Amino acid sequence: CQEVKVDAALAEMVQLQPNTWPSSWVAIDWKVKLGSQTYWILRHDENGTSASSFLPFADRVSFHPGNLSLQINSVTEKESGLYTMDLKLGDGSGITKNFQLFVLDHVRQPNIKASTSQECGWCYLTLSCLVPKAAGVTYSWSRGESSSPAPEDHSLHEHQADLQLEITKSGNNTFYHCNVSNAISWGMATIDVKPLCNYTGCQEVKVDAALAEMVQLQPNTWPSSWVAIDWKVKFGSQTYWILRHDQNRTSVSPFLPFADSVSFHPGNLSLQINSVMEKESGLYTMDLKLGDGSGVTNNFRLFVLDRVQQPNIKASTSQKSGQCYLTLSCLVPKADRVTYSWSRGVSSSPAPEDHSLHEIRLICSWRSHQADLQLEITKSGNNTFYHCNVSNAISWGMATIDVKPLCNYTGNSMPAQASSLSYCQAKGLILLLVLGVLITGTVAVHIMAGKPPKQH
Repeated sequence: CQEVKVDAALAEMVQLQPNTWPSSWVAIDWKVKLGSQTYWILRHDENGTSASSFLPFADRVSFHPGNLSLQINSVTEKESGLYTMDLKLGDGSGITKNFQLFVLDHVRQPNIKASTSQECGWCYLTLSCLVPKAAGVTYSWSRGESSSPAPEDHSLHEHQADLQLEITKSGNNTFYHCNVSNAISWGMATIDVKPLCNYTGCQEVKVDAALAEMVQLQPNTWPSSWVAIDWKVKFGSQTYWILRHDQNRTSVSPFLPFADSVSFHPGNLSLQINSVMEKESGLYTMDLKLGDGSGVTNNFRLFVLDRVQQPNIKASTSQKSGQCYLTLSCLVPKADRVTYSWSRGVSSSPAPEDHSLHEIRLICSWRSHQADLQLEITKSGNNTFYHCNVSNAISWGMATIDVKPLCNYTGNSMPAQASSLSYCQAKGLILLLVLGVLITGTVAVHIMAGKPPKQH
């Protein structure tokens, strides 16, 4: 059935009122379904209003014949339910209206609880946004540089009470804001995670691996004699034991999500992962136990990257007074952990003599290591081929565009140039003309003065 959703604040007054109603009617009944129990509330007809004495909140309801509305004072959460208005007309027909009432408490002040763990220069945090009586609320998170939220803050896509983070010392946006809201109110809490992390250091080896290929994590050196070795991995705040190898055998954890893809090589102590996935990026630790009871630990930071797909350059142009203004956008699917570089040349194929844009100072505004490049070019330019190189640690891709066909240099390009030339040369031309007239006049005067008077 069609119903109208109504949100009401706890302990306040609410009115359930139809949008339209006939001018003439015979009787009206209001009833409510609270869970599986249905209650008759009241009836109004020509004799007046009669209310149910068995309704739990009968002393707080009233009816307004002028707009057929049901009013509930000091509404409580247990009065949330489906309210139905049955209107009987003079011809015996009827009209039914349904209202789904949700009684909500105002959101209380949230509080953020943080739990941390740290390893190898990384700080792993779980932020829990806690709010009393958190029924029917939604969560949103943002991150910024100040304890006060600002328009330039980064909105995070997590919409749950808990937020899991991996941050490093180089991060600047360390203030996290949790917004808790329902249909009638909201509350916010903020935490600065910087004091929570002391970034304990350890030596680790960075390893880049290609998606769906094989990777080996191998120490550079190892002792000739050892007793046992353990491999484990940390994904965010979760640590998994991978395997153990000792004099007896190799035992692999059955709880590891990718247990069927790992193997161990005793000859070089390496851990091999076949068909590695992006979700297997993390901190891998090798703990080596020696015969004297001491140990050696090696850490490997694994990044699993997809190969860069073919980029595409999208161009937007505007032209004015013989200048062509372009914005080139280098687009690539799944552009995670990629860097951009731009170059310019005379051919669609990159060449050693091409100009790397970070060396060019003639362009007014450009960003050579971002996906977008802003240009101002003129008709006289020769290097009209722009190359965008997108790369990550394992692969790269390139796209090229010729901007010459994009610019027709319409408008006042020639008049502007002529105006500029005439302005630059105007004084010289005028001075030459004046000087020519003066010289001609002077010579004429001397010639006339040197002629003998005419005899009659």
